[in-house]
Amino acid sequence: MAVLVELSKEYGYVVLTVVAYAFLNFWMSFQVGAARKKYVPAASAPRSLCFLI
Repeated sequence: MAVLVELSKEYGYVVLTVVAYAFLNFWMSFQVGAARKKYVPAASAPRSLCFLI
């Protein structure tokens, strides 16, 4: 039993929005990773001063 679904041509905007959102999410994730790599090691204390951990 096959189900046939007809989509209007405006449905392409939905697909475009989802693809753009996925691309933007990956790009922002890479930006956050680069910022953490750049700033977090400099902001943390040396291991010898971390006596509470």
